[in-house]
Amino acid sequence: FLNPEDITLLPMDVQDGVEDWKILDPPED
Repeated sequence: FLNPEDITLLPMDVQDGVEDWKILDPPED
């Protein structure tokens, strides 16, 4: 999806959406 380094380049509301996505569907690394 997005690397943690990329999140800082996005607007705050998008960052919140990414955080929600991580919680709901954590990566399977």
